[in-house]
This record gives sequence, C-alpha cells and structure tokens, in this order.
Amino acid sequence: MTIEHRTYFEGGVQSLAFEMDNGKKATVGVVSPGTWDFGIAKAPEKITVLTGELAINGKLGYRFEIKVGDPIIFTTMETCSYLCEY
Repeated sequence: MTIEHRTYFEGGVQSLAFEMDNGKKATVGVVSPGTWDFGIAKAPEKITVLTGELAINGKLGYRFEIKVGDPIIFTTMETCSYLCEY
C-alpha cells in the first residue's frame, strides 16, 4: 500500500491519501481552524467528520456528499479530522 502525505494552505489542512481494498481512494485528514477553499469537486466525494465540528459549503454536519461541480469549502472553529472517500 502506498500512502501519500498532502499539505494544503501552508499546513492548515493536511491529509494522508491511500487506496482502499475495494479500489476506491480515500484521505484521512486534519483541518486547522479557519476557512479553506478547495475549489470545485472533480469527482463525487463522501466526507465523514471523525472529530470536532466541520461546516462544508456553509452547512454544519458530520456526513456530506459532494457532487461533481460542487464547491468544497471547509470552515471550522476548532481542529477537526475527517475521512474523505472518492
């Protein structure tokens, strides 16, 4: 298995990317307090918040489904973690 470390926004968001046994890709990440604009989704994504509170595109929640073409904007007031499957 290959694990890739990714850093965004000068370290404000960091993740580990990997391929799951079913062939789908995923990342597990940590988000620092702030607002982080990832642009437009290029693939469908399922995001599950693991710890803390996270709003995506202005909606606070714990599970999100992002469609191709949707914006992806994370906002959090506290450090939180997530799993993103795509």
